Amino acid sequence: MAGYTYLQNLLKAIRLSDKQTDICLLMRSGENVSTGPARALTELADQVFEGPSLHLQRWSLEWVQAQVYRRALGRERPDRSLNDLLEAKHVEVVFGSWWQYPGSSVFPSVGLCVWIHDFQFVHFPHFYDARTLQATRRGIRRWADVADRVVVSSRDALKDLVSFDSGVGPKTRVLPFVAEMPDQAYACDPKGVVRHYHLPEKFIYLPNQFWQHKNHGLVLEALRILAGRGVHPHIVCTGMPQDSRLDTYFADVLRQVAEWRLHEQLRVLGLVPMDHVRALMRQAICILNPSLFEGWSSTVEEAKSLGKRLLLSDLAVHQEQDPPAAVFFDPRDAEGLAVKLGAIWQECEPGPDLSLEALARQSLPTRMREFGETFLEIMQEACPARR
Repeated sequence: MAGYTYLQNLLKAIRLSDKQTDICLLMRSGENVSTGPARALTELADQVFEGPSLHLQRWSLEWVQAQVYRRALGRERPDRSLNDLLEAKHVEVVFGSWWQYPGSSVFPSVGLCVWIHDFQFVHFPHFYDARTLQATRRGIRRWADVADRVVVSSRDALKDLVSFDSGVGPKTRVLPFVAEMPDQAYACDPKGVVRHYHLPEKFIYLPNQFWQHKNHGLVLEALRILAGRGVHPHIVCTGMPQDSRLDTYFADVLRQVAEWRLHEQLRVLGLVPMDHVRALMRQAICILNPSLFEGWSSTVEEAKSLGKRLLLSDLAVHQEQDPPAAVFFDPRDAEGLAVKLGAIWQECEPGPDLSLEALARQSLPTRMREFGETFLEIMQEACPARR
């Protein structure tokens, strides 16, 4: 979901630029783009076309050729068929996240810019099984090496990349993304969405996927501490209820909720539409992100664009995002979070903060335009005809 959101924000930012740019979406063969978030991307593009399969069948001729190039020649196999298709469509530069293309080949005459979202595998290798960890390390290093430009979202991620692969530093660019916010997000009455989900009027909103690094357990510990002091904040959670690296994580969270009898205080809604996410943000007294690691938090950017106060884990990247009216806490200190959670619960009222919201709305068009224009400058650097 974060990948779709990133691309939607990016394409909308490009459209705000004064530079004439054609946007083409390359989709996998047979991919359904007629519904859901993929459809929203196609509506922002000038062209949408299918390419050959990006994933090579093991022991196929193309797969064997890729292995020979890599192991005997020390470089990636030129992908002539996809390169010719891109040239026929007048594509000058390809941009994508490193995991979207498995690293079997490169394009001889088309520029390549790769986005690396974060380096969680460096800081928390125990969150990955051995095979996934090895594939992640190998894939990122391979694509960082062959790309004409590498994009990371923060100076914190750039530091991690240089530590991981010092040779790619000179061709890496920092591009913090900005969350677009439609006008209707400010205009709607959030209480209608609150009633739709049968939520209390006053709550704190935690819109993170249920992945182990998102650190929901710390919030449960803080709620238990506060319950012992007679303080009972309500927390509303949304997000994907599966972690592919730890199948039991979501069940473990629910089991802890039941054991500590927190079901009256913690509501889990799962995945909800983006317009509902924005309404819940506006109604909440604050947005909570206890994450142990982020590349550049979508939660923080959306709250910044909507003008909401934040209660954040004290990560270098969260400090770098610099949201207004933020309160920081140690993501491993349940007592510290309990104190700050309790204070915000008792001091703040639900609903939009009109002063913060007005400032956010005023600055957002400029922030979005700068995001799009900086991206296009990086693409121009990666363009073979202009280097």
